[in-house]
Amino acid sequence: MIIYKKSFMTIISLTLLSILSILAINYYIDPANQFFLARSFDENIANILLDNKVVMLRSNYNERLFKKVMLAKLSARPDVLVLGSSHVMSIDHDLLNTKSLFNAYVTNPAATLEDDIALYYLYQKRGWKPKTVIIGLDSWILDKKLGWEGWKALLPEYFAGKRLFMKGEEASSYYGNIRSTFEKYSQLLSFDYLKASVQHKPLYLYVDEKKHDRSMAADVLISSNSNECPTCAMIYPDGSRMPAQIYASRSAEEVEELSRKAIKHLDHDNSYTELDPVYMNIFESFISYLLAQHVNVIFYLPPYAPPAYDEMEKDKNYKIMRVSEEYFRSIALKYHLITIGSYNPRLLGLETNNFYDPTHLKKEGFNIVFHQSSPML
Repeated sequence: MIIYKKSFMTIISLTLLSILSILAINYYIDPANQFFLARSFDENIANILLDNKVVMLRSNYNERLFKKVMLAKLSARPDVLVLGSSHVMSIDHDLLNTKSLFNAYVTNPAATLEDDIALYYLYQKRGWKPKTVIIGLDSWILDKKLGWEGWKALLPEYFAGKRLFMKGEEASSYYGNIRSTFEKYSQLLSFDYLKASVQHKPLYLYVDEKKHDRSMAADVLISSNSNECPTCAMIYPDGSRMPAQIYASRSAEEVEELSRKAIKHLDHDNSYTELDPVYMNIFESFISYLLAQHVNVIFYLPPYAPPAYDEMEKDKNYKIMRVSEEYFRSIALKYHLITIGSYNPRLLGLETNNFYDPTHLKKEGFNIVFHQSSPML
């Protein structure tokens, strides 16, 4: 009996030790900069951008928390606020010919309707009201069953934002805070996060012959020359992001090959063929609220590369593209809003060489799409 008791206590002790070790490794190595490194990383990068410098970035980070820090630290109100996924990330002040813009795009995974509402709330929380909001409308954002949960990093802000224009959300806010805290820290026991921690190799950057510590984050370069790091994305002071040079320089042939390989995994579960009525109600209530605040709302429908669009158009599982675009255009018509773009690239005169992958435009592609519409900001 004593031997069994000792064995049992040994197993319990080893189990607890293993759990504590996983927690410690995930918390302190923090490959996605969400825990131990989160605040210092976000603060440092935000300060560099606010100093009007360009950051070249290769390391993982939580874009939602970073945008939250940026929106809290901006010194002046941006007239134009851009919301959406990576499909809007390259919309900058030059493209729209304005000096007052902040791009609040988020990725990893792509932005959802909840993200748009949460980030708008963070903007309004500053006591600001934008002149114009540009919303990237991907076909998936009205899919309640999508399953992407990245937005929960901003879950309290989502509930607070939702309360601005929908009744009966008070109780949801309290439980939302508890849920978001639990879901965030539960990642510390995630095997995937542990795997990323073990594989993580921190690199130290020398800038002006000074070694920045780990809090500066691995793989960060302060430069505006993309040739210095072809695998780095370029983050600009207005919040916009340009793709790494190795992606931006892809040929039409490479994009066509990528389209063929990726077509079965694009954007959303193929079973999503109908718009969700609950999300439709939330979306339209959000738009009505913005208009009631006298905000100029512009819809942006991000196009697909021609090879990708052609394949999806043949597949009945992707009929949501047509359904979504018709719905968004009907809302724009109802409220007299400007709509830029289309999921169909041929309606915009776009070719495969205007894209660097099946779903993302190169800079010249954005110029073609936006100069057709000349939106009034």
